Amino acid sequence: MKARNRKERIEFLIKKIGLPATQSLLTVSDREVKKYYETVYPIIKDRTDYEYNLSTPCIRCGSDVVWKSECGCGENRAVFDNEGWLDDIENNDVRLPGDEEFLKTIRGIDECVRRY
Repeated sequence: MKARNRKERIEFLIKKIGLPATQSLLTVSDREVKKYYETVYPIIKDRTDYEYNLSTPCIRCGSDVVWKSECGCGENRAVFDNEGWLDDIENNDVRLPGDEEFLKTIRGIDECVRRY
């Protein structure tokens, strides 16, 4: 089913060719959007939907890049939630500042949960 208005046309184009390729349409008139849509619709209507690649391949070897974190805790030791913090403590021999206090707090919470 073909789009009937500017909003539907732009939504279809974003779905088929992606947001980066359609951003320029934000600054053109309704008539220009319609003209562009009518031109490309027969070509892209049966295409699979655009897939956003969250990974950026290396320009040297072409393989996906594995990103690492680095903060005051060290390389790949950044934590963003309690579960991640526990995993980090369990998987590393070196304790970092705050680890012992965190473990005491977690143990205290666990003890309260067991009581009730």
